[in-house]
Parts: sequence; structure tokens; C-alpha cells
Amino acid sequence: MTEELTPEERKQISEKLAESKNQREIPFNDDFDNSAQSQYQAKQEVYETLPDRMVECLDKAIEDLAKTGRLDINRINRSQRVIIEQILLAYLNNKQSFILEAPTGVGKTIISILTVNAIALWNRKDFSVGYICTSSKALQDQLDRDIQLFNLPKYQVLKGQNNYTCDQNGKPFPQRFCSNISMSKAFLETECGPTCEYLIKRFKAINSCCAVLSYHYWLSTMNFIYQYIGSNAPFTPRTISVMDECHQLSSILQDMFTVDITENYLLDLEKMQDILLYLVPPEKADVAKRANEVRQAIMEISPRLFNKELSLLETLTELELLATNLREYVMLCESAMSAYNRKHPKSDSLELRKMATMIERESNRYATIFFFLGTVKGEEEWVVRKFSKTKFNRLTVQTLKEVSLFKKHVHAFTEFTLYMSATIGDIPTFARNCGIDNYDYMYMQSDFDFSKSPIYKVQPYISLAMKDKDKAMPILMERMLAICEKLHPNDRGIIHTVNFEISQSFKEYVRLKAAQPGRYLFYDDSASKESQLEMLKHTSNGIIIGPSLIEGLDLKDDLSRFAILAKVPYPALDEFNSKRMKLVPGWYEWKTLTSFLQAIGRSVRHRNDWAITYLMDSCFNFMFKKTPLQPYIERRLQPYDINKLLYPPETEDELFDF
Repeated sequence: MTEELTPEERKQISEKLAESKNQREIPFNDDFDNSAQSQYQAKQEVYETLPDRMVECLDKAIEDLAKTGRLDINRINRSQRVIIEQILLAYLNNKQSFILEAPTGVGKTIISILTVNAIALWNRKDFSVGYICTSSKALQDQLDRDIQLFNLPKYQVLKGQNNYTCDQNGKPFPQRFCSNISMSKAFLETECGPTCEYLIKRFKAINSCCAVLSYHYWLSTMNFIYQYIGSNAPFTPRTISVMDECHQLSSILQDMFTVDITENYLLDLEKMQDILLYLVPPEKADVAKRANEVRQAIMEISPRLFNKELSLLETLTELELLATNLREYVMLCESAMSAYNRKHPKSDSLELRKMATMIERESNRYATIFFFLGTVKGEEEWVVRKFSKTKFNRLTVQTLKEVSLFKKHVHAFTEFTLYMSATIGDIPTFARNCGIDNYDYMYMQSDFDFSKSPIYKVQPYISLAMKDKDKAMPILMERMLAICEKLHPNDRGIIHTVNFEISQSFKEYVRLKAAQPGRYLFYDDSASKESQLEMLKHTSNGIIIGPSLIEGLDLKDDLSRFAILAKVPYPALDEFNSKRMKLVPGWYEWKTLTSFLQAIGRSVRHRNDWAITYLMDSCFNFMFKKTPLQPYIERRLQPYDINKLLYPPETEDELFDF
């Protein structure tokens, strides 16, 4: 049932929202090289240990959380408190960030909550203190359950608009019944405001002590709303930002801020021109004429832009020309729209809303292009790709140096950031790749019982390197099937094939050789992957098999008692990764290690969980030499002679029967 607010409660929230606008301290800074941290008054004192008042704040935060009876005080004192104290010390010493690698199941959520609450108490502030950013809706759901479990009314989870439905028309919230007015007015003035799930959660998140948002939501609201309207934005930078599963942030930034142009943007311009003719009065016909001239110039640029014969430099030149013309076209449309609104203040036609949407889309397009052109210094820092297999030609432009992405889109909106993940790998490499200069860090050791969770290096070794693959593949097939059928006939498990070639080869081998082929669950796309994962839950000994199972799965307890890694999960050497490997030292090794850590973490999910892992590729040994493992993982490595499984002697006499 949707929570309902009374008129008095809505009035109180409205007043608090207005009051909070005057208390937020971080103004927007156009120079993205200076983070929001520099906007705060510098803390002059350097602390060797936590001052007494911060110790009291942490004690109070723990005490408040313990009132629910759900907090493991012994575990906090045994392992978590020392971590939290180091994070708070970094905060007080004006560090930009604290980077924490903490294994699955050690209580990263508790660490986040206690850190945010202690900082809130230190600043004597109970709203607009922190964000916890997550990489998936599943993690938001998990945090929502923890918020209820620990009775944290000042925390609020808010998902993207498409996750909510309009009460009035039953459509996704972006198509809401009240789309003709702002969300603030809709919440306070409409009859459906008191029952609208999204508006209620949005306003609670705005006024929360800590808002739990997805990375996409946080990045969008900071870069596309706060950047343009500053302190009047509903969400503004806060004192602490917690970036959970931070190893994924790099990929998310690339996805969100890549220049991605398809020829259908020309259709937008055509529609905008039609609406412009409707908006512009006869006496301002020169505006429509100039806009059409600019549109024609863009249409002439487009074929050249998608021409695969153009050099990189020529493509970038055309891209700059496109952005310049797009900017002028958008400004002409905005000017005409503003003039029309002044003349017709009560007008709210569908055409106006369409124009506003298209203006926003094209504004983001040219702004992204100018960002790339202004920050990437040389040709070697670009990857430009052109596609022509779909209905419309497509162009993508990515930067190989993600430091500029982090500075522009993340650091500019944070004071103090806590980066956390179970799979950061080498932290200095992670920090260098993310442009984090002023930071402290810590590796947290796991308190899991791994006595029943060895990681076997299968011997005799075979190499799945490209030059050895053809020879090794038949041996790999035989070994993986033997592990499944002789060692784990009654267990559920997972096989990370890393690529579809191994997956398809094993599928055919299973068809010919397996005693029970139906237990092997293969997939070809994301839809069949989801259905096979669901099928796994309803089998007693199913095995999920494929190349994209490294992240996002929670195969706890007997959902997976064994895992096979068919080969080292190296990043695909496409054009982008090949260039990045050369340009960014250590990135390739770091990315491989984080993928390995993710893979071995799918099956051991809590302190008493267990699963056996098998490494089939001798190239793992080379990887371990290049990127050392944490001690708690290295201690799990053991040799396993698979010949004893494949070719067991039936009797002792048979050993000497020659």
C-alpha cells in the first residue's frame, strides 16, 4: 500500500525544503578540476587519532543502531570499528577519499551507515549529510531491507522514475498525468500528490540524512540538474558520498558520457524545426530562417561525419563543427520557446513539452562533444568507431583516459568520498585510474571460514592462451565434465566460460558425453540467461554455464557448491581496450584481477557458506605473479591432480600390470 502524506505533513516538508536551500554549502564550480571539497573551509588541524568528540559520535551511532537488537556488537568491535575509525580520521584530516576493499559478507552496509551517522553527529546535522550510490536495483533493494531492519527513518531509497507508476493513468511515472507541471508543484498542489509513491519518496530523499541512489540517478542529477541550477536543485552535493561496488563506476561513466550519435538525431531536428515555425510569430521570421540554415548545415555535416574513409583528425574536426552548429540551433529554439512562453504564460501544449525534451537531448549531445574536445589532448587518447549495420549509421567516441571523466562528473560533486568494493584489486592502480590523489586506503581481511572452500589449480597444466587453445580445448572439455559428473553429481554449480566459444564447445560436448545433459543450463542472450538462472533455483543439481556470470549473482548456500573458471577472464581486446592497455599502465592487469575476484565470489556469500573453485587455465599462475592476491585468498590456493580423477587405478595390482 502506498504511503500517504497529510496536508500538514506536506506543508512541513515544503517549509523544510525551502529552509534547506539556504543551508546547503556547496556552490557549483565551473572549473571541474576543483572538486566540491575545495569549496569547504579547510580543516587546519591534523589528527593522529580520533578526537574525543568524534569517538563519542561513533559510540552514539553504534548505540542508536544497537537499539534495534539487530546489530552484532562483537563483530563491530572485532573488525568493523577499526575500519570506521580510519575512515573518520581521513575525513577529519581533509582527505578527498577513503578507498576500502572489503570482502563479501563483512558488513559494508553497516560500515557505510555508521560512518554517515557519525559524520552527521559530528556536524550536528540530521539532513542532507550523505549519499550511498549503488550499481543495481538489487543492491538498492538490499539496502532498503537493511534500512527497515535497523529502523532508519532518516534514510531513503529512491530509484529511477521508470520504476514507479502514475496512480492516475497507470503509466510509467515519466508519462505521469501531471507532466505539465513541475514535480514540486505536483507533490504539493495536486490531489494525487499525497499518494504518489515516487513523489513521496523523492521529497523524503531530498530531505533525508542519507539518500540511497543508483549511480545513474546520482550522476544525472549532479551533472544535468545541479550543474545548471546550483543550490536550487532538489539534490545537491553532500558531506559524504559512499560509492558501493566502486569497481563498476568506470564502466558506468563510459556508458553515460560516451559521445554516441546515430543519424536519427536528424529526425529530432526536423521535428524541432516544425515546432519552431509554430512558435515564432511572423515578425520574427528571421529566427526561423536562421534556424533552418543551421539545420541544413548540420544535415550537410552528417554524411561526412559517418564516412569511414575519414581520418581520426578529420572526424574530430567534423564533430566539433557539428557541436558548434547544434549549440546555435538549440539556442535559437530556446529563445523562440522563451518568447512564446512570455506571450502565452498559461500555454502547455504537447508540442511545447516535446520541444523541451528534444532541446534537453540535443543540449546534452553538444555538451558531451565539447567536453571530449576540450579535455582529450591527443589522438592517442581517443577511440572513434563507426557502424553502418543498423537502420541508421552510428558513431561512438570514447576517451581512454578516464581520469577526466571522474574529475568532471564525480569529483566535482563530492566533499569526502568512501569508495568500497570486494574487488578493487590493487588500490593505488584504482586510485590512479580514477584521478584520486588525496586519499587513505585499507584492505579488510575476510573473517569467513574458508576451510571448506579451496581454490584448486588443476594439474597437469593446460594453457588456454590463443597459441595453445586448439590443443587444450579437448582436454578442457573432458576435465570440466569429469568435475561435474564425478566430483559433484548431486551439487548445483557455476561454470565461467569467459567467452561463447568455450560455452558452445562445452554445450556440444555435454550433448555427446554427459550422463544427464538436462542439468547443464546454457544460454545465448540476456533473456535466456535470466530464465536459466531461474531454472537453477528449481533444480537439485543444475549448473549454470556461460561467459557473463562474473558479476551480479548471489548463489549462496547450495545454489552453488562448486565453481569452474575455464580460463583467465582477460578483458576483450577490442580496439578500445587494446589502446587503453597501451596508454594506461597497469589497467589490463587490474581489470583482469577484479574480474577474477568477482568470479570466485559468486558462490561464497556469507561466513558459513562454502564452495570449491577449480582453475582450469595455467595462465592463472602468470596472472598471480603480475598481480599478487590478498593473503586470505592466496591461502586458499591448492594444487589438484585431475589425472587421479580421470584415470584412477581399480586395484593396487593394476598399477603393476605391465
